[in-house]
Amino acid sequence: MSDAEPQTTPPLPAARSWGRIVLVVSLGLNLLFLGAVGGAMLRDGPFARMAALRDLNFGPLSEALTRQDRERLRRSLRNAAPDLRAQRPEVESDLAQLLAVLRAPEFRRDDVAALFLRYNDRALQRQKLGQDLLLDLLAAMPPDARAAFADRLETTIRRGKKAAAP
Repeated sequence: MSDAEPQTTPPLPAARSWGRIVLVVSLGLNLLFLGAVGGAMLRDGPFARMAALRDLNFGPLSEALTRQDRERLRRSLRNAAPDLRAQRPEVESDLAQLLAVLRAPEFRRDDVAALFLRYNDRALQRQKLGQDLLLDLLAAMPPDARAAFADRLETTIRRGKKAAAP
């Protein structure tokens, strides 16, 4: 073979190639999500509580709440916030470990997976807290307010389906 002829490598099978692409994209999205949530949890200031409330977002359920109900939910979250703030040192430690692992010359997949598991455990705790707070709010509503919430929820869901239609 001369220097002028291009060297060719056999192509990867399509499934293996797509699998790698999906893995890389998935890892990137997970890291982006981890960074966004970690940054929101570590940030101090007037928007810290609102960032925590966003973590408890329930999509159409949140949209269907009235402004007063969202404020009640925020107050409930503030009462539970010390538990969330207590996790900050753990989050900071995990993020520092993640940065160290990512900067290491050799990628240690198992270390990153363990950090993701710890992150997922905390996310599930926040989700459970949000569900409990929302359940308490719904249980405290009189029947007519719950029915109005159901109507707004139905409208929100229908609007979402229309927006998603091709």
